This record gives sequence, structure tokens and C-alpha cells, in this order.
Amino acid sequence: MNPNRTSVLPQVPASHYFGTKYDNLVRFCSYWHQIDETLKLNPSKVLEVGIGSGLVNERLRHYGLDAQTLDIAADLHPDLVGSVTNIPANDGAYEVAICCQVLEHLPYDQFIKALKELRRIASKGCIISLPDARRLIKIELSMPRIGNRHLLVNLPTRARQVPFNGEHYWEIGWKGATLAIVKKDISSVFKIINDYRALGNPYHHFFILQ
Repeated sequence: MNPNRTSVLPQVPASHYFGTKYDNLVRFCSYWHQIDETLKLNPSKVLEVGIGSGLVNERLRHYGLDAQTLDIAADLHPDLVGSVTNIPANDGAYEVAICCQVLEHLPYDQFIKALKELRRIASKGCIISLPDARRLIKIELSMPRIGNRHLLVNLPTRARQVPFNGEHYWEIGWKGATLAIVKKDISSVFKIINDYRALGNPYHHFFILQ
């Protein structure tokens, strides 16, 4: 990782987020978890950090939530333009913050700073997801009378040094960002209520925070 390397500019053009290449099947699985976990917290006002294609925000509004967006890319037309490390909102302005597949776009030394900003503006809790590069085995069974059963088995994975690729500074399982380190740093700011790798998209590791 390159912890001293940073940028306040978008890493990809707005067109990156539109079309089926971005909104593919596995990403829709992640969207479902984002929406489902948000609705479970029963908020009325939500901030989504990283607008992406806008699909999650559109669905949350469909369910009657006051769902606003934050992004550094003004051409994506978020409600707020700014960085997750310096959110232009008052303390407790939202009940829940959603920040999925965003924080890995910052050097790891800004991770806790971003978490503290999310905690500052969200009074109930936060939902984040992070890329998880660790190996796993996915088992799916479908049997009459029993129904569908799914199991994810994480395999031993050696943390490796990975150079900045133009988008991700780090992922869970890379050197300096093992799951133990990531959970320890999250726990310094939030209480972790639950964490899991999404069945339909195990590359996305979800953390439900309070």
C-alpha cells in the first residue's frame, strides 16, 4: 500500500457507474444487502456515501426514506459534494450512514478518520462494506423439503503486499489490512453488531455498526 498517496479527485469518470458492466448480477446482490440492512435499522433520514449508479438511493426513497447522497464527483449530482473524511453536515444530521465499497479508495491511514466522520453525522449507526480479497469456498445446496442452504468457508490466506492500482489502496486480506486489523480499527470508533461476507457477492464484506 502507499499510505501517503492521496487524491481528492474522482478516480473514474461518471460513465463508469452506468450500464450492465457496473450494475451486474453480483453487484445487485450487494445492493440488496445495503437496502435490507438499512431498512432493518428503521431510519427516517439516511446519508449514502458514494452515489454510484444511484440505484440504492432510488430504492430507499421508494420505501419512503429521506435518503441523501454524498460524493466527491459533482458530475454524479449528489445532494452533497465532499469527502467522507470531511462530511459537510452537522453532528447527528442523519440517523444512518451507508458507505459501501468506498473506504478502500482512500489510503488506509485515513480509514479511522473517515469512520469518525461517519459516526459524527449518523446518530443510530452505519452500514459499510469493504472489498475482501481472502480466498474462500462457497457451498450451495438445494434439496426438496429442506430448501436452499449456503455456506461460505474462509480459507487460510497469506496477507500480501499489493501496489496501488489506480482505485484501491487496500482490501481486506492485503498486508497492513488483515481482517483482524480492520475490525480492531472499526471497533475503536463503533460497536460491530454484525459482519459477514455477502453470499451472492462474497468479495463485499459487510459491517453493521452502532
